[in-house]
Amino acid sequence: MSDRVLERGTGALALSTVDERRRIAPTAAQFHLRYSGMESGQMQIGDGVVPNLSENGIGILGNQLGKRGMELAFFVDLPGSEDPLCISEGRV
Repeated sequence: MSDRVLERGTGALALSTVDERRRIAPTAAQFHLRYSGMESGQMQIGDGVVPNLSENGIGILGNQLGKRGMELAFFVDLPGSEDPLCISEGRV
């Protein structure tokens, strides 16, 4: 997963491949999620929503911003599912 990055732009974070991050049009979505990662030895936990997704990434509007290179785990609440979808590896 080393070729995937999270990018911040216009207030959102988007998980995508570097080469294709702007080639695939996103689809509108509305999912709640939680995310966490380590920054300077401190655990950071965020809460937010996924407003859009595409084949190679997701957009995130959340209350904690990650720094470039930071690894994150995501827990996405999907409609009709009792347990969140866990994405164990993502990178800013």
